Amino acid sequence: MIPDDSDAIDLGLRSMEGGGSRTQLNEQVVNTLKDVYRLLESYAPTWYTEELHKNAAAALRAAENVHNRSRG
Repeated sequence: MIPDDSDAIDLGLRSMEGGGSRTQLNEQVVNTLKDVYRLLESYAPTWYTEELHKNAAAALRAAENVHNRSRG
């Protein structure tokens, strides 16, 4: 089951209010996506199809592109 993402959003907003920046939040999101991607690639569960692999790789590339653009 996928947890409710409202907690993650709250944590991100609180981090930004507490002096964190959007760039730091973007970096945290990208790093987490990388970790999840590496786990999926390493363990390759039976439900992890080629289509899901392509979607995960595309999502990671998109997140990295957004993060890199936000850094200037």
